[in-house]
Amino acid sequence: MSRDLMLTPKEYSALLRLIDSERESEGSTVALDDSIAVKKKRKVSQYQKEFGRQMKRLKKQHTLKNGSLRRGWTPKRLMNAAHAAAKRARR
Repeated sequence: MSRDLMLTPKEYSALLRLIDSERESEGSTVALDDSIAVKKKRKVSQYQKEFGRQMKRLKKQHTLKNGSLRRGWTPKRLMNAAHAAAKRARR
């Protein structure tokens, strides 16, 4: 069988229409739906939930009215404090 077969534009479009009609037929739609994988949701751990609560509490506590952090409080320090608070709360 020759692999250098050339199609005219009319033949190519007819072939595409034929393929599309096959996809729309009843039997092939089930096969298409089965091949699509549903993404599994991430399970949030208790530590992550507690860390989020502590982070929110500390951010509220150390943020000024204009939205900036209080003097001496950096995002790094906030994160470290939130991790420590979460660790204490989980005991």
